[in-house]
Amino acid sequence: PASPQFGIEMKHSPFTIGRRTGNDAVVPVDSASGVSGAHLTLIFEDGHYFAMDEKSTYGTTVNGQSLTKGQRFPLPDGAVIGLGPKVKLQFWFTPKP
Repeated sequence: PASPQFGIEMKHSPFTIGRRTGNDAVVPVDSASGVSGAHLTLIFEDGHYFAMDEKSTYGTTVNGQSLTKGQRFPLPDGAVIGLGPKVKLQFWFTPKP
């Protein structure tokens, strides 16, 4: 089956991601995907990017490692972010062609 794909440009910090309208990036999936309404926050601070799970129902991973809810996790260039069991996002510091 086809997978939805979309690009996001993070222009400020903090930057919220989830299914619910009102997030900085709204993931175009339904509730069966495992993506929470307010799932993840990306933070840029002191020249570094961080991911923070916003107490999502099904959790968040970065490169396969589970995040502790509510705690910052370093976000490396090219990281694969898992939102719940089904949705994956790839994070780049700069857009890739």
